[in-house]
Amino acid sequence: MKTSLIHVGYTSCWEEGDIHTSALLNIQTGEITEIVMSEDGAEYETLIMEKISINGSTYIVETDANEFEYCIPEDELNEFIEKHITEPKRKIAIIEKIMENSYMDADNEINPVLPHTILSYGTRRNGNVGEETYSEEDFSHAEEMKKRILDFAPTDFTSETIEITTCDEHVHMHITITKD
Repeated sequence: MKTSLIHVGYTSCWEEGDIHTSALLNIQTGEITEIVMSEDGAEYETLIMEKISINGSTYIVETDANEFEYCIPEDELNEFIEKHITEPKRKIAIIEKIMENSYMDADNEINPVLPHTILSYGTRRNGNVGEETYSEEDFSHAEEMKKRILDFAPTDFTSETIEITTCDEHVHMHITITKD
């Protein structure tokens, strides 16, 4: 079975202060590996806890100091997978299906292990490159795509989670998949 590792923030909380580094989380086992060591806090003596964080969520780390094993509990791993992988993939599938009927291009590729928190689509199909002005037709198209998403999945997306912006001849639509 292929191992799925993702980068996470790693924090050691001591009575004397916190140390922030990074590590890898195996999303199949919950094991935390390749914790980046820091010289900060070399004089710290009283460890309170260790935790990982990703996309605004924090999970307490279980440690076995004798075995030097670090992991997050199974129930927290399942919560992590649902919140940061399963649910975003479901929402991304909705967006991709709706955007099949659009001439806007995806501005980012989907990471199969840990989906993006924001999807971006853009176009300059009808924009004026020389004048560096966007077209009302492209802007209206983005608004229509936003309306389709909101009509199809009103419990997953709101007007606040879908933003339309312009820059020169480009029209962009940014869709927030996960919120903190």
